[in-house]
Amino acid sequence: MKVIKLPVHQIEICLAHDPSEGDDPPAGTISLLGEPLGLRENPSKWEAALDGILSTVLAHACAGIDVESPAYLEGLETALDSMANTYGD
Repeated sequence: MKVIKLPVHQIEICLAHDPSEGDDPPAGTISLLGEPLGLRENPSKWEAALDGILSTVLAHACAGIDVESPAYLEGLETALDSMANTYGD
């Protein structure tokens, strides 16, 4: 198992294996351990948007994309900020 802790809102990714070390099918989980990203004016849209972003990050990690690179983290932060601006108060 490989655990990746991102500094963006304390996102934690647990991969069943390191994608660079074998042919096992990609699998894992992702958790948001940090504080909520703003107030939730519309919780169902908020949760759907957050789920979409986190699912994409997990898929990238499973595929072997470096989700810890500075450019990736900057893009992730921008996506989460945009989501908070759209669905916050």
